[in-house]
Amino acid sequence: MRALLASAGLGAACTWSHAAAADCVAQRPTQESAAWTYAGAPAGSLNSPRGSAKIWYATSGVHAPKVGTGDVPPLVTLAAEVADTALARFAELGFFPPVADAGDANCDDDGDDERIDLYLFDFPSADGTAQLSACSDGQGCSGFVLFENDFMAKGYSSPAVGARTVVPHELFHLIQYAYASEHDVWWSEATAQWASKAVNPELTDLERFLPAFFSNTHRPLDFPPSGAAAAFSYGAAIWPVFLTERFGRDIVREVFEQLAAGAASTFDATEAALLTRRSSLSQAFAEFASWNAATSLRHGEGGYAHGGDYPSVKIEALTEPALSLTLAGLSSRYFSFDPREESRVTLSVDATRAVGRYIPLVDGRAVLSEAQALPVTAAAPGVIAVVGQAWDHRDVAVTLSVEAAVDPAESLEPAAASGCCFRAGTTPNGALAVGLLLLAERVVRRRSKR
Repeated sequence: MRALLASAGLGAACTWSHAAAADCVAQRPTQESAAWTYAGAPAGSLNSPRGSAKIWYATSGVHAPKVGTGDVPPLVTLAAEVADTALARFAELGFFPPVADAGDANCDDDGDDERIDLYLFDFPSADGTAQLSACSDGQGCSGFVLFENDFMAKGYSSPAVGARTVVPHELFHLIQYAYASEHDVWWSEATAQWASKAVNPELTDLERFLPAFFSNTHRPLDFPPSGAAAAFSYGAAIWPVFLTERFGRDIVREVFEQLAAGAASTFDATEAALLTRRSSLSQAFAEFASWNAATSLRHGEGGYAHGGDYPSVKIEALTEPALSLTLAGLSSRYFSFDPREESRVTLSVDATRAVGRYIPLVDGRAVLSEAQALPVTAAAPGVIAVVGQAWDHRDVAVTLSVEAAVDPAESLEPAAASGCCFRAGTTPNGALAVGLLLLAERVVRRRSKR
């Protein structure tokens, strides 16, 4: 059974490991042979106030907490409270609890009891990780959490903010393991960020990573760029934010339930959850792309509740009347639209693979309720979103065209001068042209008979 060993925080990387059912995948810091070890330093522990978790810490050496004094370091006490709060919040949202580890018979160390174990650790660059203990077929996987022992120089305003950010994130990875032993990295990290925000909405770690996603919307949702994979995947938390705000708080949980029921992929699971809401992954992603055009200074009517706090997507200029581009599935590109006169905007593409949407701007702010699918005729400025709807990464050729709109009635008006001339710049329709030619032919025949 394959299992994701997920990491959170600055510089953290996600790795994959293989585990058979009931194998012990990772050893704990209290074991000297573990990959993450206290190296024989004595360990203390503290049960959380509600009894859902146990916090472990080295009492000496490099991994011992460096902040505070007393019998129990303050960060340990705080982490115990944060763990209780996070696990209670996840239960309130209806998620499975983490799998208890007391039954991990093949593991030499299971933390002494069924409480969820968290270990303070001195990370050189990352600030947390969730590790698997053991998996049982059809019963999920147990695991444990490691998190930074002081959060100094980790980008947080204080150790308390660091603990309140990282501990819920890593605990949610254990929630994920309760549903399935394998998850797409981007979905795993995106939902862990979303879950941490659900526990502490006043913290801004989710927003901190959004620029990595909003500046790369041309990439597929599940295909982060090299070198910035972690940041992009954390920034992809805006997808579960959208799903929740658009379709209700239960949809993220239902995606995990579909995965536990055997859905072939995250996208298949999402499709199943959306179909019960009379939508689909392709339809929802097109709407998601529209919402992403209505953030920052363009945040106006509709869209994200806190869209004004989110960064802006990259807006490209429409420099040619017809622009050819390629687009991958589940990605989007945005173009400014500021016509001098009423214009017709069209999109030439296989409609099963990509669509276009026009989002009007009023005083520079998006009005999502008036967004329209291309083709569209409009005179007001706006944003054109070109959205890949297919689930795969294959590029599709797209041509985005803008031309001055012509009133059909104008083409039927007679010219101001006499005779059968047409007004410059207009063309008669086919039926009218044939009729005029027949009339001219009859006149010529009559004159020839005289």
